[in-house]
Amino acid sequence: MTQQPFPVIAPDAPVDHSELCRFASLHELIVMETQQAFREWLGEDSMKPFTVDPDAGTLTLGKRTFKAQLLGSLSKLDNTWLWSWANSGFQGNPMAEAAIWLRDASPHHDRVWQLRTAKFPVDEQSSTEGAPAWALQFSCFAWLAPRAQYSGSYGPGRAFLTIHDESVPRFEASPVRFPQLVMHLVSQGWEVTEPVRAYAQWFGAEFSGDESGGWRIGFQDGTAYQATFDEYGRMTRLTSV
Repeated sequence: MTQQPFPVIAPDAPVDHSELCRFASLHELIVMETQQAFREWLGEDSMKPFTVDPDAGTLTLGKRTFKAQLLGSLSKLDNTWLWSWANSGFQGNPMAEAAIWLRDASPHHDRVWQLRTAKFPVDEQSSTEGAPAWALQFSCFAWLAPRAQYSGSYGPGRAFLTIHDESVPRFEASPVRFPQLVMHLVSQGWEVTEPVRAYAQWFGAEFSGDESGGWRIGFQDGTAYQATFDEYGRMTRLTSV
């Protein structure tokens, strides 16, 4: 690591993203809920090419244009993350303000080394082919609470943006979608109780646990689900109650 105010870590240097992954995994249900709702809301525009206008500070998807912030980019060449504030093309650009806030003033900026490191490698734990830079995406969503997120490829890299536009609604939790989201976490081998607790707190749903390790979540429309677990902490049943 170089001795700079905001250091750069070489692509082949070992890094530890385990703490970031743990924090991000707590918010995976929240992000998946929001992103699925956003895609449904966009309709056909969700499948259209994207354009970013750095001067206007906007992201365009199909016929829709949104105020957005550029978090950073992931290089396909050396698998490194570069924050927008460290990108020479965005020096002084208002589109980097969210990333600067994450670095200087976010709740965990003094404890999360990634926020204060200009460029660093990602690893298999924090980034997969199906979910590139997922640990950074989910964590930044939790800290910034944007209306939605977006990422798109641009040749040698992938750009990651958050959408801060009042034309995009604050999406609510979907009791119909909830079982699918939870079972997706189960299929990945994730612990689900704490992500569900965080999901309930974020969306204003009711959550309660029981002595056996199970839990109940209740939605505003009256829908409720009960989860039970075996002695090894594995979910055995998710039922509507």
